Amino acid sequence: MVIENMLENIVQTAPPFTVSEDLSNNISAYSMAVLLSSKIPSYKGNVPRDIVLSVLKKLRIGLPDNIEYIPADWAKVVSAVSFSLTQMRATIKKALIASLADDPKDAVHLFQLTRQLAAKANCRVTVPLCARVALMRHVLAVVMKGDTQDKQYWDNIDSYLKQLHAAAEGNPAMLARLFETLLKEDCEKYGKSPSFEVQGDVVDERQQLVDDVIEGVI
Repeated sequence: MVIENMLENIVQTAPPFTVSEDLSNNISAYSMAVLLSSKIPSYKGNVPRDIVLSVLKKLRIGLPDNIEYIPADWAKVVSAVSFSLTQMRATIKKALIASLADDPKDAVHLFQLTRQLAAKANCRVTVPLCARVALMRHVLAVVMKGDTQDKQYWDNIDSYLKQLHAAAEGNPAMLARLFETLLKEDCEKYGKSPSFEVQGDVVDERQQLVDDVIEGVI
């Protein structure tokens, strides 16, 4: 009761809450980082939104104290996150569409495509991330037969991701092999090998924070 009264007094005396530029920038950065995580279990719905919100609560950068306990103000943050994720999904899909060509050998190579996307989140390119991007392109080019107007694209990705998990039967090594197959097929089919290679699966600090939140480590 005491806390509720304190919050009520804060609401009465404080100016109306708006999403600040700092908070907006953090929302954008972590929305893309979440969508580019190799750990994310689904790309649509509440899952990615809740991951971004959890990250924001951990960081508190640009996030006023106790705002999650003020429903009207917190709703503005939730809305901003949902909007940002929609925009970032559109950005990723646009890059995937642009990466394709009539002749697959004229397409953008997977490593180059992944590097383009990773630059938007300022995150490190890793083999698992490349495999996730291969999944995204496979669904667009093969499952959806290049239908760029299909509004169910991300739902189709989530469905395909569920199929991979079901095929792996809870075996992480099997799941990794399935993703490895997608990666290998993409590299063999699209584009010309770039002058650089992608090795390892060590992510940077920002991506590690996102992965830890997804896996419930923090």
